[in-house]
Parts: sequence; C-alpha cells; structure tokens
Amino acid sequence: MDNQINLADVNILLKCLFVLCIPVGIFLLVMSIKLLLYVFNAKLLTEIHYTESAKTLTITKSGRYAIWVKAPAYKYNHLDKITINISDYRQESLNLRSVFPRAEKVNGSNSMAKIFTFFANEGTYELKIVKGSSVNTLEKIMLYLTKNIISQFKKADFEECSFQIMENRPIIFIAFGVLSIIISSSMALGGFILTITAFFE
Repeated sequence: MDNQINLADVNILLKCLFVLCIPVGIFLLVMSIKLLLYVFNAKLLTEIHYTESAKTLTITKSGRYAIWVKAPAYKYNHLDKITINISDYRQESLNLRSVFPRAEKVNGSNSMAKIFTFFANEGTYELKIVKGSSVNTLEKIMLYLTKNIISQFKKADFEECSFQIMENRPIIFIAFGVLSIIISSSMALGGFILTITAFFE
C-alpha cells in the first residue's frame, strides 16, 4: 500500500514538473531572444564608407567599441585590401584587436561582420580609410585556399561598403544566447509533449 502511495506521489510530482517546464522554458526563451537583440542592436556611433578619406569620431564615454564592416550580401568586400585607422589628437593610432570568430548578420540585402574591437577614452578621434588588410592570418590562409571560389563572387562597389563604429557587445553573449534558445525551446516543447503524454496515458 505504501509503495502504491509513493508511486502515486511520484507520478503527481513528475506531472507537476512537466507542466512547470512549459512556462519556465517560454520565459527563458523570451529572455534569450532579448539578449540576442541586445547584442545585434548596439548603438551606431558613426559610419565611414570606403570612398571617404577621413571622418571624425566623438567618444562620449570611455570603453571598448566595435568595428563592423557593412557590404552587399554574397559579394566580395575587399577586406584583404582595405582597412581602417583610428588616431587620437596626437596622431597616435589606436590598437585594433581582430575578432575571431566573427559575429555576422544579414539585414536584407546587406551583410555585416564584426572585425575589430578597440578601447578608447572620451574624446575626438580621426578615422581614415587606408590600404592594408582587415583579415587575420588564419583568414588569409583560408582566402588563399579558396581563392578560386572567391573569384566567382561579384565584387562590391566601394560606394556600397563601409565601416561602422558601434558599441561593443562581447561575442560570448551570442554563444550564450544561442545556447539558451536551444535549451529553453527544448524545455518548453519537451514539457508540453511530456505533459500531454502523462495526462492522457
């Protein structure tokens, strides 16, 4: 008799846990989506096109910022031949740290990729488009190995490409957000299926 009561109690407890998984999973899913929106909707400070020689950047708060490249989707964006330089009032260049792996997103007909981060104190800086490379060593090797494939891509016009200076969002947020979406959606869906199964068995 005691065993039957215990089994009944366990069965009720499991059903309650299955039901609880649904709202908890939905709540975590919403929070995960908000985290990804926070990452990809960072504030834009300024934009400089490949065709512009120089531009002024004003930093109102010391911190780390990100440089994104914007170009037409599925077109060669010339990043191995052009780069950006940021200098302060003393004409000293800031240290640009390459981002790998890159965060990327497609917005309509344009694609964006996070290529550099840098630290800047409050003040005014000068942006310059210069000849050089915006790709790291590993990416150079990949470009060399796939040059025959890349040559088939249409080249984007310089007028279509630009560097955007934005607030920085750590790339770990993206990984955490994607992982959270997978776990939370699995929890909500799994809870729903197990609940249906448990109550209608």
